[in-house]
Amino acid sequence: MSYERKVLALPVDESQFTTTLTVEQLLELVIPGRDFMPKAKIDPLTARRVKDLGPYHEMIQRDLTGQKLANAKGELKEYVLNEWAAKAGKGVFPPFLLWFPKRLELRQQPGSAAFDVVIPAGEKGLLMDAESRIEAILYNVEDSAVSPEQVSRLLAMRVPVVVFHGLDVALAAKYFADINGKGVRVNPNLLVARDISDPWAQLTLELFKSLGIQLEKERRQVSTTSNSIITALQARTMVAAIALGVGAVAFGGKRVPHKDVNIAKVRKVAEQWLPKVFNRFGAESFKDKKLVLRSVPVLVSLGALGKAFYDGDDVAQRNAYAVLADETIDWSIGPKWAGVCGKVNAEGNFSVGSGKESAYATYRALVSADDLGYKRIRGLAPAVVREAVREAVGATG
Repeated sequence: MSYERKVLALPVDESQFTTTLTVEQLLELVIPGRDFMPKAKIDPLTARRVKDLGPYHEMIQRDLTGQKLANAKGELKEYVLNEWAAKAGKGVFPPFLLWFPKRLELRQQPGSAAFDVVIPAGEKGLLMDAESRIEAILYNVEDSAVSPEQVSRLLAMRVPVVVFHGLDVALAAKYFADINGKGVRVNPNLLVARDISDPWAQLTLELFKSLGIQLEKERRQVSTTSNSIITALQARTMVAAIALGVGAVAFGGKRVPHKDVNIAKVRKVAEQWLPKVFNRFGAESFKDKKLVLRSVPVLVSLGALGKAFYDGDDVAQRNAYAVLADETIDWSIGPKWAGVCGKVNAEGNFSVGSGKESAYATYRALVSADDLGYKRIRGLAPAVVREAVREAVGATG
C-alpha cells in the first residue's frame, strides 16, 4: 500500500503536460521562492528539499528580492485579492509553469485522451514562471486583515498549470529566459487605458471623451502627427491630482488609491475645472514642443489646482483662477523653467522633467509668491534667472 497524488492531465509531449489545479493543490506541489532565501524559516524536511533543488532554482528563477519582492508584497498582492480572487473577479492569470527534475509516471485513462499523472508523496517542483504570483498568494494567506472567507475562496481558485518533467535543467533554464526575455513588455500607458477595473482610468477616459480631447491610449508618447493631445496615463495623473494634489505624480503607471476618495465628487469637480484649463490654453498647446504645458510636472500641477474645488477652499480657489488668468507667466520652454519643470544641459538646451521633485517645484512656482521659481517664470527677477542658468550649465565666471 502506498500514498501518492494523482493529477488529471493532457500530455503535450513526453516531457510536458497541462492540467488545472486549485491554488491549495498547487501550493502542495511547489517550493515557493521564499524558502530559498538565506534566512528562511522552514522545517527540516523542506530544508533538505531546498538544499537538493537550490542549484536548480538558481538556474531557472531569480532571487525573491528587489522589485520582484516589492511587487509580490504590494500591487500584485492587492490584485490577487481584490480582482483575481474577488467575488466579482475581473482579474486573470496566465498558466503557472512548474518543473520537476524527475520524469513523472503517466497512466492513460481507459477510453480517454486524459491521463492520470502520479506524483509521489513528498515530491516537489520548482516554478519556471509565476513565482511572484505564488508569493502574492502566500502574503494574502498570512495577512490577518484578510478574512477566513477570502482565504478559502483564494485557495479554492482553479489555475491552469503547464508541467515540465524529466526535462534537462539547462533546457528548463533556457525556457525561463525565453519566457521572461523574448516578449515585449506592454507600456504603462496602454495598461492604464485598458484597465476597466481602475476607477481613475475609467473616469479619465469618460471625462476626456466628453471634453472632445483625444487621448493616446497605446504609445508611450504622443506623436507629432497624431490627433491625440496627451497620453491616457498623463490624463489620469491630472485627474487624480484634483483629489490627491500634486503628489498624484508619484504613482506613475501604478494603481492610484481611491479608498478614501469621493470619485463622484472628483467627477463633478473635474467636469468644471478641466474645461477651464484646456479652454485657457487651447488643447493643441499641450502637445506643442515649444511650450512646457506638455510636461508631466505642469500637467499634474494644473490638475492639482483643481483640488481647491474638491476641498471647498475658497482662498485656494481664487488662487487657482489667478494662475489661469496670469498673463505674466511665460509658458514657453526656456532657462526660466530650469529647476522648476526641467533642466538645462551642458550645451544650453532645455529639457522637461517628469520626476516627483519637478512636479512639486512647478506647483510652488505657480502658486507661491515667495518661491524663486514663481518670480522666474513670470520674468520678475531676470538676474535670478541668469544665475540659475549659470548653475545649471556649470558656468564658473
